[in-house]
Amino acid sequence: MLKFSAPRAGRRPRSGPAPLCAVLAALLVASATAGAADEPSEAETALFLTDHLQKLTPPTLLRYSFSKTGALEKGFSDTVEVEIGKPDAGAGKRVVTRCLSGDQKVELPALDFAEGNPALLCFLERDIRQMERLTGGKANYFRKRIRLALAEQAQMRAVKLEVNGRPVEAREIRITPYADDPLRARFERFAGKYYVFRVAADIPGGLIEADAVVPDRSGSGRTGEEAPQLIEEVLKFATVEESRQK
Repeated sequence: MLKFSAPRAGRRPRSGPAPLCAVLAALLVASATAGAADEPSEAETALFLTDHLQKLTPPTLLRYSFSKTGALEKGFSDTVEVEIGKPDAGAGKRVVTRCLSGDQKVELPALDFAEGNPALLCFLERDIRQMERLTGGKANYFRKRIRLALAEQAQMRAVKLEVNGRPVEAREIRITPYADDPLRARFERFAGKYYVFRVAADIPGGLIEADAVVPDRSGSGRTGEEAPQLIEEVLKFATVEESRQK
């Protein structure tokens, strides 16, 4: 399971309880991060170092839809729930995440003093486990590739979306972690995989959508987002409501 990582060189450790961004960062930081900038990139800040839960007052329940489609394996639909309550003692927020269900369930720890949105942790933890299962590679390697892509190669742009029937100005972050991977020959079928994240400050929890797509490049002649899909996994904001848990 995930562990808190030491701060990067050159940074002053933060006092007090570690926010969720530390857990999310630990997910993506491998033990060796040579080549990554010491300071967080704009993409890292938008996803992990922003207090997405700041405007939410306990008790609140965020619900996300999750779907898996594509030609490689049988698809399914499920939900992810992020429940925000009061901690047992002191200030802050206690966050409980229900990451999918049944055989697809990913166990995540409850967090006190959380700031970032653990729905993204759920999405990425599942994705990395699936890459490990499908390729025979190591989870830490895939974490490092995603981490480096966010730090050094992320493409960002402003987009206008419709979320639950209303227009929203958002930021879109796109990465292709394995396109220039020196080891891509070991899992060439997945080398074209790309991720798209969409976030907005005025959406509860900050996260609108996260997509992970493996295009099928086996003969269609189309590449990138125009190619048919071997795998597409989508996490999408659905609702916010008052939680029954006080």
